[in-house]
Amino acid sequence: MSRQRQANHPTRESLLKTTVALLDNKSPEQITVDDVLTESGISSGSLYHHFGDLNALIDAAMVVRFARGVDWSIDVLGQAMGQARDRKDLAARLHQVTLQTQSPERRDVRAERVRAIARATTSPRFREALAPEQTRLTNGIAEVWSGLQERGLVSESIDPQAGSLFIQAYTLGLVLNDVSDDPVPFEAWVGMVDAVVDGTFIDLPGN
Repeated sequence: MSRQRQANHPTRESLLKTTVALLDNKSPEQITVDDVLTESGISSGSLYHHFGDLNALIDAAMVVRFARGVDWSIDVLGQAMGQARDRKDLAARLHQVTLQTQSPERRDVRAERVRAIARATTSPRFREALAPEQTRLTNGIAEVWSGLQERGLVSESIDPQAGSLFIQAYTLGLVLNDVSDDPVPFEAWVGMVDAVVDGTFIDLPGN
């Protein structure tokens, strides 16, 4: 069987879908072979045939979930930034994006992304699988940024790739607040992000 056909095999897809769902309520370390087999109804022989071991299956499931986050992030930022009419409108749209992406309700999403990145630092195999998705996210936001520069809506002095990485970094960094016993108030954090975005990225008059 060719590699492509094996990758699209229904049994493999079922195992992957099951593990992706298990990660809704369990950390990667909590998932067992029995969990996957019980939920999927698939034999252990099939699991090892398609993935080699449980860790490889969990790696693949984590990449799928990470990719979903990439798609969501590019879509949210792309719509907000791509539809802006002028700098003032862009600032208003990005304020709404900040409220959405930095929300306390997305605490678990941030934590999951941190776990994925941490796993990539210790597992060369997982890093190799995750890297294309991370690159896709950085490039996707950078492409939108370049379009805004061409329209004169954001500062031309900031490299689009660097700007993309910075946007991801301050969102991801909020995980520090998520684990604090004296967190910075959400309104204060949003206000600081708005100040940086309006004054540095967009360079609105009066900032």
